[in-house]
Amino acid sequence: IEMSYTAVNKQGKVAGGKRDSVDLALKPETRARVQETGIRVQTSLELAPGTYQLRVAARQTDGRIGTVHYDLVVPDFAREPLGISGVLLSAASAGMVPTIGAIPELGEAVKAPPTTARTFSANDELLLLAEVYDNQGAIGHSVDITTTLKAEGRVRVFSNSETRSSRELGGATGGYGYTNRVPLKGFAPGLYVLTVEARSTLKGAATVSRDVQIRIVP
Repeated sequence: IEMSYTAVNKQGKVAGGKRDSVDLALKPETRARVQETGIRVQTSLELAPGTYQLRVAARQTDGRIGTVHYDLVVPDFAREPLGISGVLLSAASAGMVPTIGAIPELGEAVKAPPTTARTFSANDELLLLAEVYDNQGAIGHSVDITTTLKAEGRVRVFSNSETRSSRELGGATGGYGYTNRVPLKGFAPGLYVLTVEARSTLKGAATVSRDVQIRIVP
């Protein structure tokens, strides 16, 4: 399968892209898994802050083509005193999907591949990664980072917090890599909202957060 990834900016110009190929000469046991779960392809693009449409296309050797478009914003995390990235989500079950390619920047931060799934079994465990950007490192303070999971009706069923110190930044601007695990065992089936929030202890500092909606099934 030939893969194409293209980022188009608001002016309709190509701002970045790459091409790749996926060899599907699979072993019988891997082929059976792919037929059940599909296959995951990982790659990355570097883009300047701005608004883009990401266009992904897959083409088989028989000429069949599949495409998907996704609108995205790359924020300028240097503009605000405190910022937070999107939440990269994985799960213990994510390793069951055969995966091709890698994102070296992730390193060992997340022990399973990223997933686009948003429906998870009640026996699963979520793994998440986010980055909090602190542009006031020259002023001594701390940043409280909290993960919560709320059921319908805004009922909190999980909460976990940790505190990071600006001393980690050595007096400069920078970021805190943040990971967490959210076990889903025992939660009732339904819709939930996963929130990662960062709050600076500096007076008057804003709170920043990201939400991800998920569904838990039996």
